Amino acid sequence: GQPVVSADVGEVSDFIKDGENAYLFPPNDHEVLARKLEYIFLHYPEAVQVGLQGRKLTHEVFSYQFQSGRILEY
Repeated sequence: GQPVVSADVGEVSDFIKDGENAYLFPPNDHEVLARKLEYIFLHYPEAVQVGLQGRKLTHEVFSYQFQSGRILEY
């Protein structure tokens, strides 16, 4: 359940919901990145819960079963 911080690039925000399953910041915005990291440091128990939600999402969306189903749809 480690919290994840990612730049909001490409299709990242299709899966990541800021503050729900990870933390997003605009690309090249080091000030927002610093605030996100500070927030995680100051609210670590909450950030761990966000990390656990991210782990759950990863297992659901990137599982073999889910991905193979998507391939068969095409």
